[in-house]
Amino acid sequence: MRLQALTLTGYVRRPRPPTIVRQWYLVMLQWVLTLAIGANAYLVVYTSHILDTRPEEEGGFV
Repeated sequence: MRLQALTLTGYVRRPRPPTIVRQWYLVMLQWVLTLAIGANAYLVVYTSHILDTRPEEEGGFV
């Protein structure tokens, strides 16, 4: 199986995209990654705030 994969990857080569397309893709990827990290941080803070404000007798975290 490994030999087949090496043989296929040796013969099937995709052309590299032009520099402009690669640059646009990298910028888009950077924005998506930044927004995903920001959204995740917001959700973590929001969720921890909700969990902290629950009364302890209802099973909230200490």
